[in-house]
Amino acid sequence: MDCRKKILEFMESDIDGKGDFVNWVRTFPKMQQVELMREMNRMTKEMAADKGLKLTDHVPNIDKADTILETLEDAILNKRLLLDYIKYLTDLEQNLKNKMLNDIEQQRMYIVSNILNNSPNAPEMREVAKKMIETEKKFGAFKPENWHGIDL
Repeated sequence: MDCRKKILEFMESDIDGKGDFVNWVRTFPKMQQVELMREMNRMTKEMAADKGLKLTDHVPNIDKADTILETLEDAILNKRLLLDYIKYLTDLEQNLKNKMLNDIEQQRMYIVSNILNNSPNAPEMREVAKKMIETEKKFGAFKPENWHGIDL
């Protein structure tokens, strides 16, 4: 990883520099943050091995670091999947709503056309129109201009 040099600089800095490391890591995308933390763990283990240190004696829970990072990575991926799924459902909902509105508009045009042209089914279409207008009013979607020219 090309960030090894920067991580090494942070590792060799004094304790006050550790906050700078966290701030630096946070400037990266979430998945890359996990990779940076993994790299820091690898480097820590390498440095300890080079010095003959047993890392678990000096860093509590270091043996759990990889598992914790895997859990974090899974959580990040799950969040991405969830957000993608929510977007998919939102788009699907909007598409269905648009289709329904289009279908209603097509039905309205058919009904109005039959009534205005005094088609054989005009009396039935008047009854359907009354019910549609009643429903539109009930849901606050009634627009008189949609039914222009029809005396009900």
